[in-house]
This record gives sequence, C-alpha cells and structure tokens, in this order.
Amino acid sequence: MTRQAARKAADGLQLRGFATTRRDPHGSRQLNVALTAAGQDYARAIITVIGELNREVARRVEPAQLVAADSVLRAALFDASTRQRAARLPRPG
Repeated sequence: MTRQAARKAADGLQLRGFATTRRDPHGSRQLNVALTAAGQDYARAIITVIGELNREVARRVEPAQLVAADSVLRAALFDASTRQRAARLPRPG
C-alpha cells in the first residue's frame, strides 16, 4: 500500500468516526491511527461476516479445492511484498 493510499484509508475511517489520527511524537512523518469504539465494533462485525463467509465456502467445496484456489490466489499476487506476507499465512486444509 502506498503512503497516499494509506492516508486516504485513514482519512476515510476518520471521516466515518471509526478512527482517530495523530502525528507520532517521535517521528513527525509517522501518522498513528487508532480505532474508536465504533471502529472496533465495525472491525468485529467485519471479522464475523468474513468468518461466516469462509465457513460457507468451506461447506460447499472439498478441501483439495480450497488448497488449489489458495495456490492460484497466491500465484496471482503480483507485488513481491504482498507475496511475502501471503507466504507467511497458514495454508487451508
């Protein structure tokens, strides 16, 4: 994620009341973003929905299909940094 994209995301969260931002006292170029109570509630709701969707998909397909889909998605990631982060995630199965 670029610095500009990160700032846009932080601004969007702040605009919706889901986060606050402030400059880091130890590095003026660093922006600290903290979720508000509403932001934490929203994040929990998103995590719940993602979990439900993941369970639904897992009920509909075979484990080998999940592993194959995971491999395709990892291969499709074009950014080296993203590929490295994805490689650290546990594989389905």
